[in-house]
Amino acid sequence: MNENEHIFFSDLKFPGQYYGVLVRAERTGKLLDIPAPDMPEGYFFYTAADVPGKNTVEIHGDTFPVFAGDKIAYAGEPAGILVGPDFETAEALAGQIEIRTEEPETADNAGNEPWFAVRTGQEGDCTAFFSEEAEKPQETAAGETQPEAGKKTADGTDKTEPETDVPPDADGTEEEPLRITTSAADILPGDYFHAEHSGVCIRWKKEQMEIHTATHWPFHVRETVAAVLACRPEEIAVLQTDPGEIQDVKIWKPSLLAAQAAVASFLCKKSVKLVFSRREEFLYTAKSPAVHVRIKTAANADGVIKAISTHIDIHAGSYVPFTEETIARMILAPQMLYRIENRETTVRIRKTALPPLSPLNEFGESNAFLALETHMDILARELHLLPTELKFRNQADEKYTAVTERVCAVSGFLRKYTAYESLNKKRRDIRDGPVRGIGLSWGHQHGIFVSPSMLEGSQYTVEVTMETSGEVHIKSVFYSPTMKEILCDLAAETLDIDKKQIRFSAPETSADFSSGPDILSSKVAILAPLVAKCCASIQRQRFRKPLPITVKKSWKPAKALPSGKTGTAASMPAVTPGACVVELELNPLDYRIKTKGVWLACSAGKLFDRHAAETTLKKNLSDSAGRLFAGAVQTDGGVFSMRDGALPDEVFSGFLPDPEICFVESKDIPSGLGSLAYNLLPGAYCAALSQLTGNAPVQLPLDAKNIYACLVKSAETGAES
Repeated sequence: MNENEHIFFSDLKFPGQYYGVLVRAERTGKLLDIPAPDMPEGYFFYTAADVPGKNTVEIHGDTFPVFAGDKIAYAGEPAGILVGPDFETAEALAGQIEIRTEEPETADNAGNEPWFAVRTGQEGDCTAFFSEEAEKPQETAAGETQPEAGKKTADGTDKTEPETDVPPDADGTEEEPLRITTSAADILPGDYFHAEHSGVCIRWKKEQMEIHTATHWPFHVRETVAAVLACRPEEIAVLQTDPGEIQDVKIWKPSLLAAQAAVASFLCKKSVKLVFSRREEFLYTAKSPAVHVRIKTAANADGVIKAISTHIDIHAGSYVPFTEETIARMILAPQMLYRIENRETTVRIRKTALPPLSPLNEFGESNAFLALETHMDILARELHLLPTELKFRNQADEKYTAVTERVCAVSGFLRKYTAYESLNKKRRDIRDGPVRGIGLSWGHQHGIFVSPSMLEGSQYTVEVTMETSGEVHIKSVFYSPTMKEILCDLAAETLDIDKKQIRFSAPETSADFSSGPDILSSKVAILAPLVAKCCASIQRQRFRKPLPITVKKSWKPAKALPSGKTGTAASMPAVTPGACVVELELNPLDYRIKTKGVWLACSAGKLFDRHAAETTLKKNLSDSAGRLFAGAVQTDGGVFSMRDGALPDEVFSGFLPDPEICFVESKDIPSGLGSLAYNLLPGAYCAALSQLTGNAPVQLPLDAKNIYACLVKSAETGAES
């Protein structure tokens, strides 16, 4: 695994290698027939009927086929693979194969199919706050206001005054007036950045098949291919090549591609290389799904939120990987940030006739944070409170206090926010110069899955041995240069030895040394604590027992919480709290927006490599900002297409300025940073736009029309008042 650390699978070539081309169905519908083509010598075509074992890829309840069976779920779904010694010839032959399907029904990508999954997490009772009777008075046909159902005064008589924002107390008495605030956010599908095109390289060996691919979960590739080929996992060795960007899709997609290429390699007894073309990469690789979030809160004048209701609709593709994990994170996000007695979050997922859609690299959690933090900014403005006041009065955990105070201090947030509020209210027209806004968001990152079912049956294992020579060998998985440095410093400090005495050895996937996926900063959040425990155990024994001493530690997912219950920031392991501030400036002459500053503070435990941590956060902040500005991916006739006119340079000038990163350090074991920027920046950016324009953006990605609509709406509101 170490030798492949900086190798791309697409650069590999083995003697006698064949090239694979996926044969795709042009339209959806029932699969009727695939006529056997006449193949030249040395060329082979395989379909689902040729798969030796299971024709499925499984991820803890989520299943999709290796090759299409009885039904074509989306236009372009692979129905087979054609392999041969010359790529151009194989590609031409694949284009001649006809896949016959029944006349498809009208493609329904607008979301009129039944919901695939619906989950609700709740505590307390929101119905009294958000029922129609509680929110607005009923009217007769003549417009006469009637007493609101369930609203009574202290003496038990019907309440007839039109106090629309006063839900009843539990005993039927009237509570203090509450403000009902609603907001909505639409996040359109977005594309991934790929360091190399999707694919896999299979090296055929009689004794053991080698699979070279850019996967975050090599052990899942091994188990999947073994099941598809109906062989023992020990007969499969997976060598992880450079995975490039951290992306959720690289947990499951390499397993699917490896299974497709492995079937061909196994049957024709040749090494096989499968690499997507640029067209295939755009049309058939996973995009982020469309997400609509609607939030409603009931808060008193002091900013104490009494109830919150969140509805999240996700329009996924034909297959939905990570269903439970995505839902769990969406439900957990508001509960971990804010302590609200009455709360309800409903998540609905709908399948569409598109290729599988997968969240980017935080399982969709960033969408929930974005919508929630934008809503809180709106609420603070309505209540005439500083955003920090609203947050601190409702925070679920004091861990957020230190990072918020730190980022506010270095950015001058409180001073700037107050000044911009005052200046923007006094603004007359463009002669008053640039318009400015500043926004704050907070959130966190998990270093592990929050849905225990996602890792059921798997574990992360570390083995540390101190030899008689004093050398220490660490045996684990997922080494990167940065991770090696962190583990080396950790072991050297615990054992009080020189770092030169530490060696690393990575096990083959064919050995009995299984692991979960390399994502969500699992290297730091899970493996680092395991190494620390192993070294601490050796340190206690080394002067009482003879060397060598070997200690092996494993981490397994926690048991599931009771139905409808979720944890808090204090109870969830490997949580990294953080806060972010973004300052923007808009030129009213051409509506160009300039990012004047970005600040991020977090508490990630003990930092062994501060520079590496800063580099990771700065890179991810820039990437997250790029997602806000990039053109949305839309569909045309059931296939992906780029939206016309989405030119971010027309609105947003340049990239982010150099962000300022602050760490609230502690002696705790390091926690993850890999997805923190993606969870924090969008909410802060939209909050800044909200102050700048006077209205919160309701659709992402951002473009000139969106910004202009917000400004026009703000101007109309001001004129009416």
